[in-house]
This record gives sequence, structure tokens and C-alpha cells, in this order.
Amino acid sequence: MTAKLKISALLFGLHLLLAALFAAHFGDWGLDYTGGRQLFHWGEFTGSSNLYSFFAPRVGDQASVLYTLADSTGRQQAILLETPTKELEIRVATIYNFVRLPEGSSLFSRSFGNTILRLHPEARAARVSLIQQTMPTMTAFRDSMARPRWEMVEWRDYIRQDERSAAAAR
Repeated sequence: MTAKLKISALLFGLHLLLAALFAAHFGDWGLDYTGGRQLFHWGEFTGSSNLYSFFAPRVGDQASVLYTLADSTGRQQAILLETPTKELEIRVATIYNFVRLPEGSSLFSRSFGNTILRLHPEARAARVSLIQQTMPTMTAFRDSMARPRWEMVEWRDYIRQDERSAAAAR
């Protein structure tokens, strides 16, 4: 075995050791001795100090928005936003998760309502409904056959104002 191969194997082994330590939340152990700090800095330098979220004990809830449009005759149409790619779908789902924040709920819902009414000029009213897929814990899923379920979290109604009523309101 060459010296270059020995050094590479040693560094590879150290990196795997650090990855395993940080996956076990080594940084949270509260070790204040010099060696612990040096390992922490080496983990930061090599990138092995990342926390690995796939060890999460629980699967998070998924939020989505259901748009219900109504035209002047009262006919209703429900729309779930569909995206052309999985990457865009993930980004939209991330935005939808911000709707659940108390300080963002009203602002995001208003923006969604305005956008859906702009995209559908025939609609006179829109309901923006935040729905959430609640995931059971792994234990509940295994023990009781509990399944994920979609449930309504909140909704807001928006009515299109035509130019005349908007001008009269000013």
C-alpha cells in the first residue's frame, strides 16, 4: 500500500467517523475540551457537520391551497395548482408552508386570492382554502393503522371588484 493510499484511507475514515458523530448530534453533546472543539471545527471545514434530517422521528405535515372559483351564474370550480415539474412543485409547497405562520396567513392568502382572480377573469369570487395533510406518528401508523388525512385549516373569501365599484369606494 502506497503512502498516498494510506493517507487517503485515513482521511476517508476520519470523514466517515465525523459524519457519524454529527449524525448523532455530536455538536449538541456539550463537550468543552480542546479535542471536541477541534473535531467540531474539522467537521465544519469538511462539511461532515451537517445534520442529517432523514433520522427525523416524525414526518412533517404537508400544506396545500385549494382555490374555489365562482362565476356570476354561481357555478363553482375547484382548482389545485399543478406545476409542470417536481422542482417547481417543491418550491410552491415551501411557499404554502409559510401560509401557516400567523403573521403571514392574511398576506399570503390575499396574494393568492388576487392572483387566482387575475388568472381567471371570468370568476367573480374566489375562496382560498389552506388544507393540510396531517401525518400520524410512525408509532401510531404502525400500531393503529392510522393513515394520513387532508383537513381544512382555514379559508378566506375574496370578491372581485369591478372598476366602477372600486372607483366608488375611493
